[in-house]
Amino acid sequence: MCSIPTSLYCSFPQLTRRAFSLMLVYVALSSAAPAVSGGELQQQRADYQRAEKLLREGNIKQFKKKVKTLKQYPLYPYLQLQELSRRLRTARVKEVQNFLEEHKQFSIASRLYSRWLYNLASRKQWQTFLQFYDDSRAGTELRCYYLRALIETGEPEAAFAGVPAIWLTGNSQPKSCDPLFKRWKSAGKLTDELTWRRMHMALERGQTSLARYLSKLLKKTSYKTAAATFLAVHQDPEQVKKLTVNKQQSSLNADIFIHGIRRWARTDVEAATKLFDKLVTRSEFEPADLNEAKVSLAYRFLLKPSKFGLKWLAEQAETSNDVRLLEYTARMALLQQDWPQLLSTIELMPPVLRQQMRWRYWTARVQQEQKNTATAGAIFAELADKRDFYGFLSAIELGKTFDFNDRALLPSAELVNEVAALPGMKMALELYAIGQPNNARREWSHALRGAPALTMVAAATLAQQWGWNNQAINTTIKAGTWNELTLRFPMSFLDYMTRGARIADIDLAWMYAIARQESAMKPDAISPVGARGLMQLMPATARETVQRSQLPLSAPQLLNEKHNSMIGSAHLSELMDYYDNNRILSSTAYNAGRRNVDGWLKRTNKPLPFDAWIETIPFRETRGYAQNVLMFASIYDYRMGDTIRFVHPHEKVIKR
Repeated sequence: MCSIPTSLYCSFPQLTRRAFSLMLVYVALSSAAPAVSGGELQQQRADYQRAEKLLREGNIKQFKKKVKTLKQYPLYPYLQLQELSRRLRTARVKEVQNFLEEHKQFSIASRLYSRWLYNLASRKQWQTFLQFYDDSRAGTELRCYYLRALIETGEPEAAFAGVPAIWLTGNSQPKSCDPLFKRWKSAGKLTDELTWRRMHMALERGQTSLARYLSKLLKKTSYKTAAATFLAVHQDPEQVKKLTVNKQQSSLNADIFIHGIRRWARTDVEAATKLFDKLVTRSEFEPADLNEAKVSLAYRFLLKPSKFGLKWLAEQAETSNDVRLLEYTARMALLQQDWPQLLSTIELMPPVLRQQMRWRYWTARVQQEQKNTATAGAIFAELADKRDFYGFLSAIELGKTFDFNDRALLPSAELVNEVAALPGMKMALELYAIGQPNNARREWSHALRGAPALTMVAAATLAQQWGWNNQAINTTIKAGTWNELTLRFPMSFLDYMTRGARIADIDLAWMYAIARQESAMKPDAISPVGARGLMQLMPATARETVQRSQLPLSAPQLLNEKHNSMIGSAHLSELMDYYDNNRILSSTAYNAGRRNVDGWLKRTNKPLPFDAWIETIPFRETRGYAQNVLMFASIYDYRMGDTIRFVHPHEKVIKR
């Protein structure tokens, strides 16, 4: 039996709950346009899908007839885009220009622009290509086509001048660049120096196959011999010990030596460092290369700490202005709990770095360890009112409650309605409603380009009203409105999250913090490495978790928030069992894997305060991840009205 206000839903049972909810919001926000009833909107959606089908089938006559009925539908321009894209090879230039001008307020104009340029290039319509080309909107592939267009229209030298910027990369370039490179090489523009530089870049990126291909392009014997040595040292870095590098030797060997030292340090950092120190004092190297080698060695010492390593780092810090090396030195001192060395390293940092909250906090901690309680307390008090990881730590040291700075801008209802009435926002809403979130995000971002902060917050408020919490989060981030906690930390998928946390016997606020950090509450998120869904699970990890936990999911769908939250919570529970209910270690392992965390735990036999252990995590991403999860969990505790549990008693000291 249906009740108000759900009776309309019962009239359209084929609607998903999300589409139905969005339909109600859309109808409610249509005051700026002719009234649209829920039934009319649903009919427009059905007609839109029918029109798409007709176009796919090539039934143009019936398509055009159906399209005429949809001119008031927000997605009418998408039908125009699809129809024009289908016949770009025969479309008139003026027709394309008109579409781009008429729809420049939507992202579809950019999409047609790219399709049009690729089409022109494929048909070798170079003059028209140059007429439309805009370098600010081009990626590598279009730039290659642009330079080819210059060659084909009588400007080869201008084209060749632009090739090195595309050529010099450590990765393979698109195949569409090959004809350009071929013409450039045939014109005698490719030098051994350029080939060597790209080979070097390829080896730095681990692209050995590309480096081998490039080595075959070298002409001079000296370069060929050096390339063979370079490839051998890359495969077996310890061979760097046999390399001769002095003032009489080629600079090529200096490149090989630095590369070999950095790779050898992965397996024997002390031996690599000793050889580096021995040869670098009597050889000529580029200062920038020397510095990069030192930074690499410093990073390896943080992974495999030793007294030798700390001594070497301290010596380098005395004369270095590289903030990475200084921070590695500080973390190495912290890992070994050498408080005087930590303080002296902080004092060597440039003022801008030294005054960051991170290093202000650690200055206070050093003072605390050295019994200078008044000095430490003054710094903690300076930081404690900030909603920041180090601000929260400082508040704990002072026994103060956290200041969450929950101070929303609160846009007026009128402004929210004005934003909702923007054509681009209407289009974004409708795309989201019919299950095209990626297109919806494109239109959303395009509609808000250059908008002031308050308008962005109004848009984020609108997104949250639609149940599009991920877009609300991203919009506040783009606006830089960090105090919008309701928008930035939504209680998305509360039923599923609560159920998952309860069954897995884990803290709900912590689970929310993981999901918020992993995907920003984006249920269809897919990372570059293949992690999927709300809690960014790798498919293999998900399958293994389902099997071990005997979850009732025969075919888990990781882009389904119900399935994803169930599997993610089970995986967190497994990590908590492994790490004795320590959320810090479990969070870190969720991001970096158990193998890395277990290795980091073995770096020292001494128990470490939890703040020091987190600070000395070698991976920058994982360090920030662990900090954010603790902070986000506290914010979710605050939002749910629960007791704030930043760190539990058994988590305060990290042991092997």
